Amino acid sequence: MEIDLSGQNFFGVSNYVLNQDLNLIAKEFNADYLVEAIGNIEFDFYMKNPFFYSRAEFENREPIFRWTEIDTNLLQYFMFCLWFVKDNSSNILLLTAVSDDNYILTNRKETSVSNSAGDHTLTKFTYKELEEAYEFLLIIDKISSVKSIEDALQVKKRGLILNPDYHSEKYNARNRIERALLFLQIARSQSFLPPKISFYVLAIECLFSANDLGEIQHKIAERVAMYIGRSSTEKQIIFEKIKNGYKIRSKYLHGQTLSKSQDKLDVLIEISNELDDLVRQILKKVLREDSAKFLLKEEELTLWFNSLLFG
Repeated sequence: MEIDLSGQNFFGVSNYVLNQDLNLIAKEFNADYLVEAIGNIEFDFYMKNPFFYSRAEFENREPIFRWTEIDTNLLQYFMFCLWFVKDNSSNILLLTAVSDDNYILTNRKETSVSNSAGDHTLTKFTYKELEEAYEFLLIIDKISSVKSIEDALQVKKRGLILNPDYHSEKYNARNRIERALLFLQIARSQSFLPPKISFYVLAIECLFSANDLGEIQHKIAERVAMYIGRSSTEKQIIFEKIKNGYKIRSKYLHGQTLSKSQDKLDVLIEISNELDDLVRQILKKVLREDSAKFLLKEEELTLWFNSLLFG
């Protein structure tokens, strides 16, 4: 990623700042020792990219291992929220802790996100766009049913989205919006387009299904069209985009071969791009305007969906 801070020196995330001052590393650290410890390749990585920077005090080294692991996930959560601003493939890939006595610990992320085409490309963000991403981080915190991001930012608990301890948590403890965000996270972690498309569809279905019986695909596509479509023409286009996504999802998740017309890179990229954009439109509206509606019980939610169709 590239950042344009419009003359401002930093953007704060918890006690971190997002920085692009290449002189900071040389000023704050023993650069020669850092190069020797982590190698030229990783040092060069820091020198060519924006980076988060923070200072912390520990009485001993023991907490550093846990701290680097948690903070990497915490910062990646903020990076996740950049998706609400625009499609991107920006990641936290590496975190290095350096003590005053030159003790160094490095934590590398194994999973990275790709853009909606499954590629890794350069994306530029302005200060205003970084602020918008942080806005969504705080909005999601308010509807979280499991953990508080505010707690995570202050006492170093796990972040809401990028929590690796799922095996110990109950699925039903997460609300509808949180489950949709988890499906979105999985979609963005895929570079292979059929599963990426499938999980975009699952994110949409998670929001717009309400224990429905029969004609699920039709109902979901219809509800989405009514929710974000502004004209009859736009609603029809949205309806068709959802149905196209369902065709890929059904074939892929059932282990079937795609049709010849579907199994083309340009076709899959177009469908993935369209679904990524739709999911962004949906979630931004849900989080900013209608989170209470999407947290209703199944029966009440169904009535609200019906009001969209017949109101």
